[in-house]
Amino acid sequence: GKVPDWLQGEIIRNGPGEFDLGEEHFNNWFDGHALMHKFKIKERKVTYQSKFLKSVFYETNLKHNRIICGGLGNNSIPDPCLNIFSSSSMSDYFNIGSSFGMKSFYNLVKISSKHMSGTDPMQEIEVIGKIPADPLLPSYYHSFAMTQNYIVFHEMPFLIDVRKILARTMTWKKGLDCFQMDETKKSIFHVINKATGKRVEINYSADPVFCFHHINAYETADVNGNHFIVMDICCSTTSCLGGKSTDINVLRSSKEELKENIKNLTVDVRPMRYFLPLTFDGDGVQVMPDSTARATPQEPGSWFLEPHAIITNEETTLARIGAMDLPSINYAHYNGRKYKYGYFIGNSGFVPDSLVKVDVDTGKKIVWREQNKFPSEPIFVPRPNATEEDDGIILSTVISNLPEEETFLLILDAVTFTELARAEVNVKLPYAFHGCFVSK
Repeated sequence: GKVPDWLQGEIIRNGPGEFDLGEEHFNNWFDGHALMHKFKIKERKVTYQSKFLKSVFYETNLKHNRIICGGLGNNSIPDPCLNIFSSSSMSDYFNIGSSFGMKSFYNLVKISSKHMSGTDPMQEIEVIGKIPADPLLPSYYHSFAMTQNYIVFHEMPFLIDVRKILARTMTWKKGLDCFQMDETKKSIFHVINKATGKRVEINYSADPVFCFHHINAYETADVNGNHFIVMDICCSTTSCLGGKSTDINVLRSSKEELKENIKNLTVDVRPMRYFLPLTFDGDGVQVMPDSTARATPQEPGSWFLEPHAIITNEETTLARIGAMDLPSINYAHYNGRKYKYGYFIGNSGFVPDSLVKVDVDTGKKIVWREQNKFPSEPIFVPRPNATEEDDGIILSTVISNLPEEETFLLILDAVTFTELARAEVNVKLPYAFHGCFVSK
């Protein structure tokens, strides 16, 4: 194939790359030492580099040649010298972090865009809003939604047991033992004004779901002038943190054992659309135009949300694509704005085995797949001066389980989802989770 001449830059990815230390090994896929990958594209040539992220966890484990710093699947060995008393523009930086104590909060933090070019922007961080959290059982979260004017925080009923975390050094519990999915609780969505940090005084709830990744969100209005937020997320009725799908011992089992485990594996991560009324003149159930997403009024100032399935659940689709996650969009031009296309990995087994382009309004999809090939999270790169949302390319690192097959960087035409080129590297890579493209 031919690499587009306008594509100049670096793809940087991160994922678990080392699981064995001495006679011990990590038990959960997510716990492996972070391996950084870089594909450099210049003048239609592609080069590859990788190295381990020299974090405190990595250095400590390497020094002792065993797992001192564990994670979700292993307990951690405590340091006897330490104790619990040791010490609005879309270009602005927003994040959410938790603070624990007698009063616990989910804290909305911001770094103004004017500080982002400084030597240490983190020194300029400010807390602009707080949402009260349960001090003993706060919610786990991995991402949040953001529109032009609002942040939507999903307080899901996948909970962190603070007491178990504090007792880990005495009970030798692994990280996963400190989480629990409480299916008796609802999913709660908090809407926060980015300019003021104040929570919108409307309560939104829904049936309990687990969510790693938000796809996109935007504000819109209907023909009657009622305003609402459209929020698309990849969600599941069960937690994706534990279970067989991330168990290293299962992933390393024989082909026959893997097939047996896959038969009993329920994977239901799907792209779903919620709509959250902001202003409304009227009463009764509200249905989002051209979708099945609904909002039912409860007591005054409260809505119960029912999502719309962006991809229909017909059996043939489930069998062909499976779970869908690690979403990507045209972030440069459509983040927080009305959009049409999302790009996902499809997972019909343990490891993602397809890439999927989806029209989020109609559910129409295009699938890229090759036998024994496992693509990573798709990264969308827009063509310079493009006028259409999907005018660009998709980048994905593809690995294989066959010894004779090369790892390669896949370059797809984002419009047609057909291959433009692949750049093979004579290196066996582990599966990487997240990445970004830096234009040069």
